[in-house]
Amino acid sequence: MYDPSPNVSKQPNVVVTLALVSAVVVPQIGVGMSVPSLPSIAEDFRVSISSAQGTLIVYMVGYALSMLVSGLLSDRFGPRRTQLWGLGLAGAAAILAALADNVTTFYGARFIQALGGCVGTVTTRLIVSRGYDARDRMKILTTLASAIAITPCLVPLVGGALLPYVGWRGVFTTIAPISFGTLLFFLVATRGTAAHTKNVAPFSTIGSIYLRNIKMPRFGLYAAAISFVWMSYFTFVSCSSGPLQVHMRLSALHYGIALAFAAIGYVSGSMSARRLSQKKDIDDIIRISSFVGFTGGVLLIGLTVAFSDRLFSLLIPVIAILFATGMTIPATQAGLLKYTTQDAGISSGFFFFIQMIAGASYAALGNTLQNMTPSILATLVAIPALFLPFVLYGLKLRVQRVERTQSI
Repeated sequence: MYDPSPNVSKQPNVVVTLALVSAVVVPQIGVGMSVPSLPSIAEDFRVSISSAQGTLIVYMVGYALSMLVSGLLSDRFGPRRTQLWGLGLAGAAAILAALADNVTTFYGARFIQALGGCVGTVTTRLIVSRGYDARDRMKILTTLASAIAITPCLVPLVGGALLPYVGWRGVFTTIAPISFGTLLFFLVATRGTAAHTKNVAPFSTIGSIYLRNIKMPRFGLYAAAISFVWMSYFTFVSCSSGPLQVHMRLSALHYGIALAFAAIGYVSGSMSARRLSQKKDIDDIIRISSFVGFTGGVLLIGLTVAFSDRLFSLLIPVIAILFATGMTIPATQAGLLKYTTQDAGISSGFFFFIQMIAGASYAALGNTLQNMTPSILATLVAIPALFLPFVLYGLKLRVQRVERTQSI
């Protein structure tokens, strides 16, 4: 059973692009609006701030599994239909989260919210892949990446501003109509635009498809790049509430402003990737971004040593690291679409699963520290940025060796 509609136009359509943007920012809204509420959630449920931050880890695990499920469903039912199902599930789960009377129920609601709301990470890229010419893909992908980057600048501010008036439950009550409103807009705006796959891989071959992707040198290169930058980004977002709101005593609003300030780097990086895509190839953009991130990591460690637990010593280098994140994410996604042409839904889902599970696992490791200080947070954010250029160098040598062998 498939979406019966034809492929999207080969020319970018403003309304369709807006629909894709609206879908792709839902996961960021699910994370960003709730982050300033973490101390209130911890107090209400009588748990530690670390346990409250753990809800973001649970959300990211749901996000990761959503990537696998959405890839499978998109290949069978079409990305448009999968997206609509996901948004409906996310809206219902946000209501459940607002009504939760214990932290276990809240964890479950957040997991379901991510499972449904995050499908747009895969479905939107599949619509771009199947419906637009190759020369237009980078432009649209960087538009989506810019929207994803701008959202963390805004939603923590919104969440922090709402919190004193409506409480954390009111924040989640606000997230629900956003999901349902996005569902209605996507339903209308993308009518007749979703492509489908005629030759769907049977379930028995899914494992072999994953294995084939792992063996592809370029898949490994792009998966490593996006995973390492995401480890830094998600660790900063998910683990910074305690260090900044508890140790530095930032209010919910001021904490939201700090996150928004840091996210400027993400926005700038996405815009830079878009400009560079006109004259640089994908691998060059990734290499440049990795050195920007490395520089940010060195600066972060240096300023942390020189000015321990100062807000500026954390935020200024993080801007550089998030700049690298904003450059890397659309570039690796464009590389995935360029070199992975078979079983696009399954392959895309697996790619983003690797990204999300890497971020969740790394942040969960950091979250085991019950009393995380700003200095420890800085170290955790810096480590992936410092290692990435060396990892990419090794993987690039593998790519060159394999491609040289294939050309003989």
